Amino acid sequence: MVNNKRGWLRIVEASISIVLVLGVILVMNIREKETYPDDPSFMLEPLLEELAKNVSWRELALNQSLSAAEVAAQKFFIERINNPAFNLDVRICQANEVCVFSPPANLKGDIFSSERIIGANPYNFTPKKIKVFLWRIR
Repeated sequence: MVNNKRGWLRIVEASISIVLVLGVILVMNIREKETYPDDPSFMLEPLLEELAKNVSWRELALNQSLSAAEVAAQKFFIERINNPAFNLDVRICQANEVCVFSPPANLKGDIFSSERIIGANPYNFTPKKIKVFLWRIR
């Protein structure tokens, strides 16, 4: 009779420990989602792909003025994101260089970024890199 009670006691202990472990994992998952409710850098990837497929913009970025290409790209992202809680900046540089970004002085919080290489000129292979910096307006 005593052995039967020990078996049930171990089953109850194991069940309680499983419930406790699952509870801790659930609480940690909820806190992580509260910290980073939506990472906007994930929405930049498909937009960069869409911009790279735009032949007229790609020609502008590869063969003509980089500042005009940056302005056009910034307009493209502002139209697609359409969220007043975010501000963004676009930089275009050589593929082997670091795109320099100077954050605004009043920036508090995270800066999200994503980049893509652009290079489709078969006569003059000078690939460029477009990098988008995105941050929340507080």
